[in-house]
Amino acid sequence: LPAGLERRAELRTLGVARVPLTDAVDRLAGLEKSPDWWRRLYDSLAGVDPDRLTGLPVPLADGRTTIGPRQVLLPTPDATLDAGLLARLGLKVAHPDAAHPLLEKLGALPATPRAVLTTPQVRAAVAASLDDEGGVNWEEDTLDADELAEVVLTLARDAGLEPGDEPWLGALALPDEDGELSPACELVHPDGPFARVMREGELAAVDADLAGKWGEQPLAACGVLVDFALVRATDVVLDPDELEPRESDYAEPDDPGLLDAVDVWAEDILDRFPDAPVPPVATEIVAVRDLDLVDDDRWPQALALLSRPPLRDALVEPVRILLHDGTHETVRPYTAWWLRGHPVLGGRRPAGLRAAG
Repeated sequence: LPAGLERRAELRTLGVARVPLTDAVDRLAGLEKSPDWWRRLYDSLAGVDPDRLTGLPVPLADGRTTIGPRQVLLPTPDATLDAGLLARLGLKVAHPDAAHPLLEKLGALPATPRAVLTTPQVRAAVAASLDDEGGVNWEEDTLDADELAEVVLTLARDAGLEPGDEPWLGALALPDEDGELSPACELVHPDGPFARVMREGELAAVDADLAGKWGEQPLAACGVLVDFALVRATDVVLDPDELEPRESDYAEPDDPGLLDAVDVWAEDILDRFPDAPVPPVATEIVAVRDLDLVDDDRWPQALALLSRPPLRDALVEPVRILLHDGTHETVRPYTAWWLRGHPVLGGRRPAGLRAAG
């Protein structure tokens, strides 16, 4: 009604009913209107208390209408993925002609690459991507492995993700060099630095065509090994019996159990100090993993890679140890300890060499 008309006495005389706004919003649920009609409605409601608008219908890009803006994604001008693909993942993307700032105020989210990637629906699809059934909605129209990989790699690229930013992406099913699906975290980039120093056959390479199409950044963000990977962990209890890899579908970047012979390193540290009722705690560990996968003949190249930041920090920065009595000591970092005990210098162990002079 025009402003003020609702207070006219003639309306009461004519028996026009007064409907509370929340009831009026509820009655909108069955309307079939164009997306731009809904946008005009949102514009007219821009100054209303948001708590009274939680049940507003929102037209979606796939033709459906959902009740309530929460968990709805608002399309962005630079979107690179078709809304239909996102709908098949169970995501609710607002029709672009209905998008309005009011919807964001009511709980809708701009569909930025990072926001879409981290939705529960995408996470569930990645976690189930190796399942025989395919998809997570048990519907005929769910994405197959190739389509899901396309969506996830596009989002990882557009979000500018770095390795380890979203470690759960390591569970994404990708084709290997033989065409078989494997978790991304168990594959190596065929043209990356790590593949050039790795012992042959240790890890399968990701499909060459896929690697050529996407390059290093999105694949590395999804856990494919391009370069040496770091483990970063804090407050690590140095109990050799407890330093085992976690049970997980992907390699977690803060899991010290991924480090080769890390239990032996912990035992060496324990041997330095008197027996105590509780084991010492490493306040922070930064260590290079997968050193045991390097080919014996390629250590010169591997050491050159390890000399670059940030890998170099894992070699030279001592580890601070908290003892049971509250005092601190420093010990040799894991990476330097591992290299010292292996034949990485012309087939000889650094621990057995003496400097000239």
